[in-house]
Amino acid sequence: MKWWSDPRFDNILYIEIYDWPKDGKLILPGVLNQVQKASFLSIKGKTLPVQRSAGAIIISLPPAPPDSIKKVIRVELNGRIDFCEPPAIKSEFTLLVDSMIVELVSKREDTEIRYEFNGSEPTANSRKYTAGVPVIVKGSCILSARCFRDGKPVSGTNRKTFKLIFPYVAKGVSGLKPGLRFRYYEGTWDSIPKFSKMNSVKEGIVDDFTLIPKNHDENFGFVYNVNQELKIK
Repeated sequence: MKWWSDPRFDNILYIEIYDWPKDGKLILPGVLNQVQKASFLSIKGKTLPVQRSAGAIIISLPPAPPDSIKKVIRVELNGRIDFCEPPAIKSEFTLLVDSMIVELVSKREDTEIRYEFNGSEPTANSRKYTAGVPVIVKGSCILSARCFRDGKPVSGTNRKTFKLIFPYVAKGVSGLKPGLRFRYYEGTWDSIPKFSKMNSVKEGIVDDFTLIPKNHDENFGFVYNVNQELKIK
């Protein structure tokens, strides 16, 4: 479904339907206006039944579209279009190993946000979000959020899935010695070669980054592997 407004009139919506609803109900969540009338753009004079429920406009459609190509409905509203988008669910990630801080944001200042952790439709009795106080997600869940005004829903519901993951257990290692393991190469190169595919001239362990193991003053390269913690200031 795609909808757009008429640039000449601020109270007209056009809705293009891609997938015809099987239950014959076209739901427009978040449109707060009352509807004067709704009709097919290709059929003049025939209006469609309209009702309002839980912050949404519901348009009753026939079992099949009257026009297989132009499935567009014209909706005339009372007053300028008043639309409330679902609240945004903001988080850095959706995978967590412990907990996750989530922020709920709405562009409408005259609404409150209610949310649930089980993906269900929030109601007026759901948890109320307080601006500046983040929601803490502590496990796998589907966070759902919706805008309310005077105890009634005025937007659709936004959902975001979070998943608790368990990182691999670190494997212990032994036999490591402090120092830098180096591999020394010789050759003439126009760019940095793939040393991993070359045979080194010599290898060993040094205490610090140094060029002392070199055999010549030029045409050489070193690869270092660190076996100790580096503290960079």
